[in-house]
Amino acid sequence: MNLNQCFVLLACWFAAANPLWGQDWPVWRGPTLDSHAPLGAAERVPVSWAGLQHVLWRSPVPGKGHATPIVVGENIFLLTHEEESRTISLLKYSLSDGQPSGKVVLHRGVVPPKYLHKKNSSASGTPFYVVVQL
Repeated sequence: MNLNQCFVLLACWFAAANPLWGQDWPVWRGPTLDSHAPLGAAERVPVSWAGLQHVLWRSPVPGKGHATPIVVGENIFLLTHEEESRTISLLKYSLSDGQPSGKVVLHRGVVPPKYLHKKNSSASGTPFYVVVQL
């Protein structure tokens, strides 16, 4: 499964499930850090996709990455490594329609190490969102 396919599946799952529990998924493994959706949400999330069945939207993702997307508010964030520009970027998409709404280049001059597995990428770390109150 490539990044685009994975993003479509995860985006559909998040878009379908997030309104059911009204909670962000701000880090890897979710809000409770155990990879479990809140009670009641799992029964209503689609477990199969075919063509347009259970697909709310599709959006192209530049580059390659293996990080888990996160959901904050009405946005989905994910990392990507674009080999041609040698950058790692944080991408922002609308949860409701999949439209790209932001991109921040985090690292420039990225050259994958020689030992990197051919199916991996330099954008494998999952972003996270933390609110700090002082």
